[in-house]
Amino acid sequence: MALIAPPQTFQTILTLVQALETAYPNDSWIHTAARIRKSYYTGFFWTLLTLKSIALESPSTQQGLSQKTLTTLQKGQLIFQDAQGNSVDFRHACTAIEALASPRLNWLLRRLSGVSIPAVLSWSGDVGSVLTEYALTQGKHGSLQHYYHQYANACDLFGDIDGYALYHLGQTSPYKTSGDRLSHLIQEYYDNQLPQRFERFTQAARLTVASGNRDRQLTSQSNQAIKRQISRFTFWVVLWKMFRQSKNKSKNKLTAIVQFITHRPYTQNDANQVSQWFIQWVNQNL
Repeated sequence: MALIAPPQTFQTILTLVQALETAYPNDSWIHTAARIRKSYYTGFFWTLLTLKSIALESPSTQQGLSQKTLTTLQKGQLIFQDAQGNSVDFRHACTAIEALASPRLNWLLRRLSGVSIPAVLSWSGDVGSVLTEYALTQGKHGSLQHYYHQYANACDLFGDIDGYALYHLGQTSPYKTSGDRLSHLIQEYYDNQLPQRFERFTQAARLTVASGNRDRQLTSQSNQAIKRQISRFTFWVVLWKMFRQSKNKSKNKLTAIVQFITHRPYTQNDANQVSQWFIQWVNQNL
């Protein structure tokens, strides 16, 4: 969840990306995106989900990066306003790019749990966090819709969507070549490709869109795929957090698991509702 701050200009983000490219001249556009993620999102969760992904060190001043730029990467909010007036969390976009470009662990996780790493690290993780926080706090801070606006705000979701869209655009020539730059890709995308952002998202996420109607809409098959991803993310994360929060004794942890399975702290209607809000948002923008 991004803390909403006054958005910067796109030029500010572009300058930051170019500074990183100058410090690491041999990086591809995917590597640059990965370094942006690695500079901020760290810890056990990220190490686990990006295991066997892009093997890069986090940015440092040893490569000629200025301390000011490094501090911005590590602590600053990379939020800017696009040409359509939407606030976009660019760090979310870079996270999705890295996840989509690192499929080596994804197939295993999908078979074991049914969740997709790129989805977990972007849109299903953001939307699913609505349910996890709502469940773990027992709704003490407001309605489900209040939690949705807080944990799945449009700034984060536009970053998620753009990560998928940028990755899809990057698979086309000339960006598919390893020598091209993230700065070139984002200039083309945010200058010329914004009207296609949701179309590119659905293509990269392998979601189908119904054709022939007056209004383009996700198909029922796509709707079910979205709901499955969000529901499964919520199931595993809430179970894990309840397990972690229980006392260390194995008996207490077993009790926590049984309690979760028999008295789940959120309903299927809750899961369907947050999924539907996301689906409606995508449909409105197709």
